[in-house]
Amino acid sequence: MYTKDRDVFSTPWDVVVIGAGNAGLSAAITAAEAGLSVAILEAAPAHMRGGNTRHTRNLRAMHDEPTDVLTDAYTFEEYYDDL
Repeated sequence: MYTKDRDVFSTPWDVVVIGAGNAGLSAAITAAEAGLSVAILEAAPAHMRGGNTRHTRNLRAMHDEPTDVLTDAYTFEEYYDDL
């Protein structure tokens, strides 16, 4: 449970997570689900929190014209072959 009422620095925590990006939040959720008390310390201002999450929508391609990568369907057969 999120609270501003607890003094983060004088409370004994089972787990302290530094950074609230994808990895940090995943670690915090996993620890909390295991019943541990968790403190997340994040230095970023509110509008910048989340680490690189805002960039996961970006597709980076090394091809000059990756239109087939961007628009064609990825069939089950191709997916299975790629495994």
